[in-house]
Amino acid sequence: MSARETSSLIRGLRILESIAVAGKTNVEDLAARTGVPISTAYRYMRSLREHDYLTESGGLYSLGTRFALDPHRGGSGHLVQMADAVLRSLRQRTGQTAVLTVRVGSSALCLDRAVSPTPDYAPPRGTVLALDADASTTPLLAFAPASLVQDIADRQNRSAESIFGKLGLIRERGCDVTRGRPTPDTVVVGAPVFREGRCVCAVSVLGPGRALHGAALDRVVRMVRDAAGHLTGDLASADGAVAWIALENQG
Repeated sequence: MSARETSSLIRGLRILESIAVAGKTNVEDLAARTGVPISTAYRYMRSLREHDYLTESGGLYSLGTRFALDPHRGGSGHLVQMADAVLRSLRQRTGQTAVLTVRVGSSALCLDRAVSPTPDYAPPRGTVLALDADASTTPLLAFAPASLVQDIADRQNRSAESIFGKLGLIRERGCDVTRGRPTPDTVVVGAPVFREGRCVCAVSVLGPGRALHGAALDRVVRMVRDAAGHLTGDLASADGAVAWIALENQG
């Protein structure tokens, strides 16, 4: 590799590192942090996005699907592999789509999913989601830094007290249930997963309101909590202790 190629590689890696730390950023802020011209930053980020190392939404860039490994490649060194059986079991037992999400800075990422035969909605792997999007992500927000929760409240012109109150209930109950998001008839049930006392991901079930109500909803809530507890136990095992969990320490 030539000196020019080496320099280009290092610059690209520094850009990825900066975005990983920020969680989500625009080109201007990235250029300022990395000290590269805006035109150069645009060129690198366009190339990284084209190869799925970055994803872009509304002018903001975050890490892309290359950082969500394929669960069917084998091995047990990644959270996706550890969670695969849990998601498939949830799908089979509930008949609905099961989803695995992680927090990446100030956003959430759909890391994997087990899709029901007739899904009403299922976020693609690698989809970047708001941390307060629905119950597939709110368990992550419930255990995020208070400063991040305050930032979200400020951006949305909402009362921080109301958001903190809701997140406190999620922590107390060990799960969340949302209705009407991301589609009008969708019900989502989500629960946090821990490793060494730290929330590292969330598991959830998404389905239509006609199927998730009353006693059926109560049953799914128990299943999601149990699945989250099962994965927490797996992450406490020898394999789980060394499993790579995407950007668990960011933001």
